[in-house]
Amino acid sequence: MLMKSIEMNIRMIQNPMGVSLTFFALLAVSWTFIPLLGLFGTFFLLLVPVICSYVAYNKLFNKSLYGEEAAVYATLPLSGRDIVLGKVFAIMVWDTAAWPIFLLGMIGSYLYSDLGLIRMAIDTLLTELVYQGVTPVTIGLLIAVSTVVLAFYSFLSGVYMLWFRFALKKYTPKLSKRVKGVFNVLLACLVLGIIRLGTEYSILGIWDLGLTLLLILAAVHILLGIAAWKMYKASVAYFESGYSPE
Repeated sequence: MLMKSIEMNIRMIQNPMGVSLTFFALLAVSWTFIPLLGLFGTFFLLLVPVICSYVAYNKLFNKSLYGEEAAVYATLPLSGRDIVLGKVFAIMVWDTAAWPIFLLGMIGSYLYSDLGLIRMAIDTLLTELVYQGVTPVTIGLLIAVSTVVLAFYSFLSGVYMLWFRFALKKYTPKLSKRVKGVFNVLLACLVLGIIRLGTEYSILGIWDLGLTLLLILAAVHILLGIAAWKMYKASVAYFESGYSPE
């Protein structure tokens, strides 16, 4: 039933995520062939995927489990593992599909566009990496590994979204009663966004540490991996125990 659960959840969010991928493709094209649109329209072209992602998250982690479709979804012969992995892998598939489009847009803008801002940003990043002693081969490997890292963060985000709902209800029942439905999803996304931005800015602050930076990044991702596994196990146990779609 796991594959059917994954397929069902992918189809569940195919409309908003399909729109999101379309706008990512438009963004890539604009960066490469229409510099002015790439300069002035980037905010709009990025805003639409953000909104679509929120719609998808709300449908995947709220409506189908606790909202309009919860009664039907609860009757399906799915184990806790099927529910959790079905939803997490659905997010991973769509997020991973967007990444190559984004990379192609960056590469295209660097090679063919006359838009100086993107070229300047990429040149600055590459120069900094080379200055730190990073070889071109290592840079290529980092780009390849970035897809794996993105998949990891998608998995982390998925299990976190599942865990956040019942954890909020368990540890802060008063707040849970006030924050329901789409507001619960919004709060979960806000907390996750603050954590990720805080982590990224912390890394920028210690960018010059060389090998020490790699050790810190390794330690951070090990801790994130442990947290993801704990949230995954807790989510599976919660849905195995017969959750309440309320």
